[in-house]
Amino acid sequence: MKINPAILVDDVVEYQRQLEVVASYTDEVDIDIIDWQRTPAKTISVDQALAVNTPLILNFDLMMDDPEAAIHKVAQDPRVKTVIINMACIKEKKEMAALIRNYKKVAGLSVNPDNDLEDFQGLLVDFDLVQIFTIEPGAQGNQMLPERLELITEIKKLGYTGLIETDGGFKDYNAQIFLKYPFDIISVGSALSQAQKPQQIYADLTAKLPRS
Repeated sequence: MKINPAILVDDVVEYQRQLEVVASYTDEVDIDIIDWQRTPAKTISVDQALAVNTPLILNFDLMMDDPEAAIHKVAQDPRVKTVIINMACIKEKKEMAALIRNYKKVAGLSVNPDNDLEDFQGLLVDFDLVQIFTIEPGAQGNQMLPERLELITEIKKLGYTGLIETDGGFKDYNAQIFLKYPFDIISVGSALSQAQKPQQIYADLTAKLPRS
């Protein structure tokens, strides 16, 4: 298990500041890009995110109705490891997964609180990673939905061998709820980005994870 800090902002200056802070305590970051009809708020664009110089490994979570153009942009950047599309994507998801894999990137699919296993079970073979939103996506700090963690068990029972990531609601006080489940990655937003001492919070949260 590992923790990836997540950045979700609508201001480039704040984005750069958070990147610099994250780079002080780890080498990898999740970047949330929002531009869809599901929620009214939007973040910085893919172009703005890529324009900032950083030594970090980048994972892009594209919460977009039509992510195809963004996939081409981020997947050509050598700093990018993972590209995630969302179940709300209006494009053919199998085609988007193939596009990401053609760029030799990890292809991820994020599933929303209103998605049941039946909604995406047939897509699992096409994706290297499944990200489970344990909050309503669109903003950091939304209410944690612990029942969504049961999806991890359901996916594992199907024999899925890819990575499973959770996104949302992970805090020091509720870590034990998450640790009951065999996820691989947890994306942590406000618990780190809003902390006065994120390096210490990251170390404290990481210490709670089982040793691999």
